[in-house]
Amino acid sequence: MELVENYDIDAIHFDDYFYINGVNESTDQAQYDAYNPNGLGRADWRRSQVDIFIKELSEKIDAHNEANNKTVQLGISPSGIYRNGNGNVTYDVNGNAITTGSKTNGMQHYGNYLYSDTLKWINEEWIDYILPQTYWALEHKLCSYVDLISWWDKVVKYRNVNLYSGMGLYIRDLSGDGSSWQTSNLEAYYQMMVNQSLEHVRGTSIFSYRTLKGTLTDNRAFYRMNEIWNTPVIHPEIRTMAPIPIDSVSNYRVGITNGGYGLSFSQLPEAKFYVIYRSNQEITYSPTEIIDVIGNDSKNGIITYIDETTATGNVYYGCLLYTSPSPRDRTRSRMPSSA
Repeated sequence: MELVENYDIDAIHFDDYFYINGVNESTDQAQYDAYNPNGLGRADWRRSQVDIFIKELSEKIDAHNEANNKTVQLGISPSGIYRNGNGNVTYDVNGNAITTGSKTNGMQHYGNYLYSDTLKWINEEWIDYILPQTYWALEHKLCSYVDLISWWDKVVKYRNVNLYSGMGLYIRDLSGDGSSWQTSNLEAYYQMMVNQSLEHVRGTSIFSYRTLKGTLTDNRAFYRMNEIWNTPVIHPEIRTMAPIPIDSVSNYRVGITNGGYGLSFSQLPEAKFYVIYRSNQEITYSPTEIIDVIGNDSKNGIITYIDETTATGNVYYGCLLYTSPSPRDRTRSRMPSSA
C-alpha cells in the first residue's frame, strides 16, 4: 500500500511465490496452532492465509481507488497449472466456475508448495487480471498449451477478471526440453493463433525480455509473427472498475503537411491513449479501421500526429477516440469527413 498511496503506478503485480519451496510443518507450527480456529488441515489452512492476504489487499486498493479517483489494478501471475483435473468446467447460478482443474499433469500451484487458490480469487473477483505462466508447449507430454489456456479461458467466462496468456519464449533456449518450443519455429505463431481463437484471452505477455530481444538478430522463434502483430489495437477494458468520464477534445485541427495529413488537438490530462481511425467510408469503429494508438505526450499542451500511411488529396472519414484508464468510457470526436 505504500506503493499504491505514494506513487503513480498502474498495478500491483505478483508472481506466484506466496509460500516458498522448502517450508515444512515446523516452520509455521506456532502460527498454525494459534490462528486456526476452524481446525483446518495444514494445506487448507495455508491456502486460507494466502486468501486473507489477497482479499484484504484487494479491499484496501479498491478503497484507495474510490477515495482518490484512481485505477490501480491488482494482478496475479501464478504458475500455469492451477490443479491437474479432467479439464471440464461448469458454472453455478452466479457464474462461478466449478472444476477439478485442467487436463494436465504438471506442477500445480493449488497445493504444495505454493498453496494458492487462484480460482477462488477469480470467482470472488478479488483481482483485476490473471496472467498464468502458461509457458508450456503445444506438444508436451505433461501439459498441452491448448488444454491449459482453454481451461483458463473457461474459468473466467462469467467473471470480470481479465485473462492474459504468459508465453514461455525463453524455453526455446533450453536444452533437453524436447517440446515443440525446441522443435518448431512456428510455436509462438501457433500459440498466438490459439489465443486469438479463444473468446476471453485478452492479450499475451512474453517471458523473458532477454529472449524477446534476441529475436531481433534471430527471428526464427517469431517466424510469421508479423502476420499477427501488424495492427494496433485498443487495450482491454478494466472490467472490475467503473469508467472515468472525460471531456471532449478541443481545438481539433487537420492540415496537409509534407509528410501527410497532420492532426492536432488540445491534450486531455485524464486521457491515457488516443485511438485514430480512418476509412474510405463512414467509420464503424472496426479494429481494421484503426491506424494508430498514441500516448498522451504533448508539447505545450498540444498533441500532434502525422498520418504518413496515405497520400494527401484523397478523401477519408476519420475519428479520434480517447480512452480513460478504464476504457469502457470512450468519447469520440469526428474528424472532418472531407479530410
